[in-house]
Amino acid sequence: MSMCSGPHLFCSIDNGTGFAFPEQLIALWAQEGIQNGREVLQSLDFSVDEKVNLLELTWALENELMMIHGATQQVALSCYRQELRFCQGQVEQMVRERDKARQDLEKAEKRNLELVKEMDDCHSTLEQLTEKKIKHMEQEYRERLNLLRSEVEMERELFWEQACRQRAVLEKDLEHLQAEEASLQEKLTLALKENSRLQKEIIEVVEKLSESEKLVLKLQNDLEFVLKEKLEPQSTELLVQEEQFKEILKEYELKCRDLQDRNDELQAAIEGLQARLPLSWHGQPHASPNGWLLPRHGQTGIICILGDSTPVSIEMEIMMEQMKEHYQDLKIQMETKVNYYEREIEMMKKDFAKKKKEMEQAFKLEVSVLEDQRTNLEALHVKSQEVIRGLQDQLQSTTHTPELERVEMEQYYTQALSGLTHWLAQEKDQLEELHRRNQHELQQFRIELDRLSEENMMLKNELERIQQQLKFTQRTNDTQRKEIEILKRDKEKACSEMEELNKQSQKCKDELFQLNQRVLQLGEKAATQQAQIKKNCITIQLLTQSLEEAGHQTELQQEEHKKQLKDTEERIEKLEMISKNMEMLLQEKVAELGQQFEKNTKSDLLLKELYLENAHLMKALQITEEKQRVAEKKNRILEEKVSALNKLISKMTSASFSVYID
Repeated sequence: MSMCSGPHLFCSIDNGTGFAFPEQLIALWAQEGIQNGREVLQSLDFSVDEKVNLLELTWALENELMMIHGATQQVALSCYRQELRFCQGQVEQMVRERDKARQDLEKAEKRNLELVKEMDDCHSTLEQLTEKKIKHMEQEYRERLNLLRSEVEMERELFWEQACRQRAVLEKDLEHLQAEEASLQEKLTLALKENSRLQKEIIEVVEKLSESEKLVLKLQNDLEFVLKEKLEPQSTELLVQEEQFKEILKEYELKCRDLQDRNDELQAAIEGLQARLPLSWHGQPHASPNGWLLPRHGQTGIICILGDSTPVSIEMEIMMEQMKEHYQDLKIQMETKVNYYEREIEMMKKDFAKKKKEMEQAFKLEVSVLEDQRTNLEALHVKSQEVIRGLQDQLQSTTHTPELERVEMEQYYTQALSGLTHWLAQEKDQLEELHRRNQHELQQFRIELDRLSEENMMLKNELERIQQQLKFTQRTNDTQRKEIEILKRDKEKACSEMEELNKQSQKCKDELFQLNQRVLQLGEKAATQQAQIKKNCITIQLLTQSLEEAGHQTELQQEEHKKQLKDTEERIEKLEMISKNMEMLLQEKVAELGQQFEKNTKSDLLLKELYLENAHLMKALQITEEKQRVAEKKNRILEEKVSALNKLISKMTSASFSVYID
């Protein structure tokens, strides 16, 4: 068993062949303080001139150690050997588990690379599809814009022709009104003369009314005075006077009522004349630029022609606003989804960074622990060398020492052995702690692998979500196409409504002709009413005021005609603005699709960065594993050196005891 299952010595000079030069062995023992290396090799039946089989040398050394006659020493050596073999087996098992974890990581990396390739292929196909769709949409929108521009130009020309026709009609009306102005001015002079006569009559009537009101007030005061002086109701004189006063009051009340009735009659007559005068003046067919009115019915007809065209533009504006709101809703939805994905990617980055820092700190701690162990082992090695030197000195002096010194030497050896046992127990505890840490690290690696697999599933789900979003954008494009077809239909309806409006304008012109005839009839009636106007005194002032108001109204109507012309021009400009807004909306839609494409590319770049960070983490893991291997090799070498030193110590003690007994 010692020949087959012994520890592997001389790993520092073994180049993989299992042989070494004697000079290397002599130099190695010289470093440890053994100067008679040649003699040792010759005593073990090895030639100094040929290469030495290291395995045979270890077996020879073990056989020399097994030649020790002390039972307790053999038991201690066997226990230490068994413990070292057990530790060695645990270390080998840890190495196997670490290699297995590395293979699992490599498989995960391969899977990640395959997923990245799939993502790249999907994104390339999506980019091609989006570019084709954008080009197709641009062509469609350009064609639609050209059609809308041509239609707007046609409508503008129609409005311009209608405005020119209305201008010609208005110019004719103005000429007719200027001809009528001269006749109306002559009538106005006659009305002013009658006005002056009626004013004089009104002044006389007002004076009579004021006198009668003064008399009424005087009688009321007298009555109150009499009532105050004579408050005795039983006297007959008082009753007689009261009756007289009552009769007088009734007479005056009757007079006041008669005057009030006359006043009311005059006011009613004046109001009737006022009502007749505006009808006669407003019913004239045309108005002069100095202040006469146009026919109202014709005016309303023109307003109907221009007013009926506004619902079409209003409906177009409503449709455009609905389209804008729809596009804004789509834009908000896309922005919210992109922000959600960006936040998730940032959270993943932060988690990667945190775990990366934790792994680095853990590996740094492990490296520091291994370095501390290495320094401790080196210190112990130095101490063991000092002990060996002391033992050599003591062996040299044993030939001259008495039995008392031999007892002291035995006590010293027992103390050294107890110290070594204590040191080996500490080393065992440290190795167990290392084993536990390595198992914990393996569990962390497995957890990390599970997390990476979950993240890969999340990335696949994100791919499916992005594909669903693309399908949703395709559906929205289809709905937009349908809405544009609806707009075309609405436009055709607007054209049909314009034709109906033209028919209505023709009807309004016919009604204008009829109204002009009625105005002529009303003019004849006005000539008969002017005879009645001469009898009324109060109405002349009102006539002048009504004439001034009528002139003001004619000016207002002319301004309204000008406003109507401006409204037609403004509507034409609104139609141009609508077409421009359509162009802007289409450009915004193209820009939104481009932004969506850029955001998709950004998400791809972020995924690639995450994979690169994963690769960097794997490289860091490999570097730390290599450092751990180096540390484990050093640990093995030191353990083997310690075991060799223990064997040498035991051999030297046995040799010293044998020399002393001899």
